[in-house]
Order: sequence, then C-alpha cells, then structure tokens
Amino acid sequence: MVACAAITSPALAEIVYQPVNPSFGGNPFNSSHLLGIANAQNDYKDPASTA
Repeated sequence: MVACAAITSPALAEIVYQPVNPSFGGNPFNSSHLLGIANAQNDYKDPASTA
C-alpha cells in the first residue's frame, strides 16, 4: 500500500499552463529567440525584392 502511494504521488501535482509566445502572455525575453527561429524557417521570396 505504501509503495502504491509513493508511485502515484508525483501524478497529484498541479499542472499550470505557462505560455511561451510573448504575444500571448509568455516571457518577453523569448521574443528574439522565437523571431530568429521564424526567420530561419521562412523560405518566402518577395517577388518585388531586387536582391
């Protein structure tokens, strides 16, 4: 009985949602990192661009 209680005790912890994106209330220090990842994945080429 004691072993069963010891195994299930971590499952009783409260889960708290914390957003990552600063636009939705996340940490503002994540913004430059998230923007860098988005720019690295962006493969759109602007047709009006000269370069």
